[in-house]
This record gives sequence, C-alpha cells and structure tokens, in this order.
Amino acid sequence: MGFFSRMPALLLLLPWLSLMVMAQAASRPGEGDAAGAANAVEPAENPDDPPDLFEPLDPAVLHFLDHQYQWRGGPPILQAPAFTTTRPSAGTLVSFREPTAVAWKGKWHLFVTVGRTGSPQKIAWASLQTLDAPAAVVSLAGFQTLELMDRSADVSSAQVFYFEPMKKWMLIYQVTNRQAESGAPSVTPMYSLNDDIENPAGWSRGKPIGIPHAPFATLWRDFRAISEGQRMHLYYTTADGQVFHSHSRRADFPMGLTEPVRALRGDFISGARVYLMQKLEEYLMIVEARDLGRRYLKAYIAPHAEGPWSSLATSLKNPLIAPANVKLTADWTDSFAEGEFLRAAADQSCPIDLTNLRLLFAGSSEADRAQRGPGEIPWKIGVVELLDAAK
Repeated sequence: MGFFSRMPALLLLLPWLSLMVMAQAASRPGEGDAAGAANAVEPAENPDDPPDLFEPLDPAVLHFLDHQYQWRGGPPILQAPAFTTTRPSAGTLVSFREPTAVAWKGKWHLFVTVGRTGSPQKIAWASLQTLDAPAAVVSLAGFQTLELMDRSADVSSAQVFYFEPMKKWMLIYQVTNRQAESGAPSVTPMYSLNDDIENPAGWSRGKPIGIPHAPFATLWRDFRAISEGQRMHLYYTTADGQVFHSHSRRADFPMGLTEPVRALRGDFISGARVYLMQKLEEYLMIVEARDLGRRYLKAYIAPHAEGPWSSLATSLKNPLIAPANVKLTADWTDSFAEGEFLRAAADQSCPIDLTNLRLLFAGSSEADRAQRGPGEIPWKIGVVELLDAAK
C-alpha cells in the first residue's frame, strides 16, 4: 500500500511531501529576521528560468512519515540487581525509569528516576561516553543522586535541556506528596537550574513552575517543555488519559504560564513528549498507552508546538513502538514505556534528526510484572534505533 494512499490524516504535511516546502517555511514563527532570511527562496541565476522552489527530502524522512516503523535494540543499559522474591523487602533497589538525556562536550548526560521499595523516588545523574549497549551498561554506582528537595521528598519524571534565555541548564520534574486525610497523591511541577551540567551538586533547590492547575483535570503528571519562536510550551498528562498544554513568553518561563487547555484525549497513561522534527519543521508528540499490561508508544504530528495534533501512529496495529515492531538481541522486555528521543541539540527547542533516530525507554517483561505492585516492578533502561536510520 503506497505512502499517499495511507496518509489521509496527514494532509497538513502534503506541502512537504510534495517537496514544496520553501514558500511555507518563510511564514513560520522564527527568531526574527535572521530566521526568515535563512528560509528565503534564492532567485534563479538566469532571469529567464523559473525560481527553484523544490528541496528534496531525505528518504529516511519520507520513510518515517510512511509509519512503517521497525526498531532494533540490545540488552538493557541500566538495571537493578536481580532479586528472586516476588515482593522485595523494604529499601531494595528495584527500578530505573523515566530517562532523559542530552549530549554535551562529547558525553551523554543521563538522568533517571530511581525506585526503591518503601522509599521516595529520586532523580539520579550519570555521564557516559556512549549509550550503545553493551559498552554503555552501567550500575547505580555510576550515578549520583541529585539533592533537589528534602530527603523525604518523592522526586521523579525529569526533563533536562539548556535554557538559552537564562544561559543555564534547566531540569523540570515533579514532586509527589500524599494528602494527610485521603492519602491521595498530590503532584507539584518543579524546576531547578545549574550553570554546569557536569556538576551534580550545582543544581538549585527546586521551585514550583508557575502554571495554573486546570480545574477540570484529575491528577496531573509528567511535565515536558519545548520552545517555538518566542514562546515556551509546557505539556502534561492526567490520570484519566488527557494531554494538556500551556504556554508563556520564552523570556518569562518557567513562570507566567497560561491556563492549560486540552490538546488530546485518549487511553494515555504516561506523559506526552514533544519534539521538533528537523528538515520538516513540524512537531512530533509521543505518548504512552497500554494493552493487556504491555505499554507501547503512540505518535502525533502538528504544524506548531501547540498543535493542532493529528494521528500518525496511534493504535496497537499501527504503533510508533510496540513489541511487534522491535527486534531485540536479548529478550528482556515486552513493554516500551516513558520513551525519550535522543535529541540533535541540547537546547529548549528539543530537535530530533529523523535520519538518525534513537529512543531511550523503560522496559519490563511479563515475568517482571507478575504478582507485583507498581512500586515493585524491576523497570530497566534500554535504547532502540529506527532501522531505516541505522548508520
């Protein structure tokens, strides 16, 4: 079945898919006159000839939009020591989840959520030469726990990027507390800053992000930011499967965010992450869903960071990443959760290169999950790459 006959939901991309991108690119929000000049169409050298309005797209980019995804990966790069009991004892290191990473000065800086039974979650950091298994395989000994809040605080779900307006590294995350009367969790979006990502002690104490809580939303979680032009956009997901969006002036972020509005609604169970697709200058959202206990990733696209969002790969029969379209050298997971693309740059624009696409994720097997509660499952960190983008 051909590409164009399979893409009715992607009509907003037809200008690019017909290779007529330059005229529209000049009208997109940018960083001022320099961005417009960079996208301007050069006049033809011969005035008798028509101007060249065509710019061929890389075959890998077209293949990505055709959503015939096949991924490959190796063993996990990070996992807790194995335990044989169904219910691990209190304080046992159980899981590594929610990875986020940036490349800086020739190294990968990896942040993960560390889980121990009966203890609050923490965010830990490590600096690695590579994320390719088995060379990247590390243990907790290679990580340092970040002191972002009080020791009793439950801190998780980080996103890291270099925030150019402040000329500082920014870490966005959440702190979860239990309400005294009901015991229900209460989540607060937080941020910390650092002049040097290589200094784990340099992170500032956490401060709340300035975003109103939507009154119609249930428990919110998994906050992720991205910029477009002079705006910063913040996304989060709720426990009832909704994705919300808020924005502020880039100069004001992480304060001054607008009242959140709903961007998507579905069977989502974990946070939406948004990226700029280089060459297309379109935006890609990935979000997690679940089928019979197995987690997989869906994908949506939009012309701008705030939407509107259209389906790209949004079912188990046509997923972005699911067990059926991933080949692993070791059989260690049937779930692909909390995906984070490895970005082409470290700044707040969150760009990804569709010709060299790799994704961090948290994985676990059916045996790992059997008869265990959410805080007892031994989640591990893995990496997969899109076969069409393999070097």
